[in-house]
Amino acid sequence: MTSLLTPHIWWISALVCSLFGAAYYTINQYFKLPGITLVFWRGLIPFLVLTPMIFFVDWPTSPLFYAAACSSGFLCIYADSKNMQGSALFGGGVTTRLKPFTLWLLFALWLAFDPEHRDALFSNLPRFAAISATLVVSVYAASRLKKCEISKNAFLYFMPALAASVLINFAIKVGMNSSSFIGGLVVFPWIDSAIIITGGLLIHGYKSDLNIRRLFRKDVIVAGSMIGGVMIFQIFSKNIAMTYAENPAYVAAIAFLSPFWISLLYKLTGHKETADVQAGLLLVLSAIALVLLQN
Repeated sequence: MTSLLTPHIWWISALVCSLFGAAYYTINQYFKLPGITLVFWRGLIPFLVLTPMIFFVDWPTSPLFYAAACSSGFLCIYADSKNMQGSALFGGGVTTRLKPFTLWLLFALWLAFDPEHRDALFSNLPRFAAISATLVVSVYAASRLKKCEISKNAFLYFMPALAASVLINFAIKVGMNSSSFIGGLVVFPWIDSAIIITGGLLIHGYKSDLNIRRLFRKDVIVAGSMIGGVMIFQIFSKNIAMTYAENPAYVAAIAFLSPFWISLLYKLTGHKETADVQAGLLLVLSAIALVLLQN
């Protein structure tokens, strides 16, 4: 039974990640709080949940694991605060619509890093071509899902965060490949969260327009608890998917269903936003095709 389920774990986990990703990038559209303030809570809640677990797991021994985890933590402070603030400025739809453009770079980066994966793909050129075409369609569909113009300001605002997100996903995959399953699943995000909390506190203590007391206002606690709670499930589902996927870009491709879930939420709640139904269907079909090509 386990052997039958194993080939499907990566895409099932990535699908779950896409659902929580949709919530993560939409919450601040309604609260409109400073991105770095919510990023502190994005670190605090998982840190509190994971801390009791670290005493019962085998810690990874590879230095590469710790280099990846620390790099991911520092990059998350920057990228997540930009994404949160961008959600408040431009809306959750635009925030998730731009993210698919990172897919090609992530795919190529892992091909360059993992010779075994590269050789396996290049030894079967029809499969390689089909996967590449599927990723192209996925990026196109995700980027066209919202019938709205992405302003030059929005693109320039998100571009550094998009580059950081590529490196974060790369680091997560490296970390998961450099550890035991449970050890990586718990210790990696725990290190990330510790760095994020420390960075958030230092930034709030340093910047004149922020202060540490602001972190514990009632509205911030409500929004932060929601963000942190969602992040726990997103972390576990994403890291499980990264463990079992051959390439982190495959996980990202399924996770890019987030705009589809956001559009569905907007439709159910009566939020005014025009979505391209055909692009949404194409996005779902491309995700299905990618899953079939991996199994």
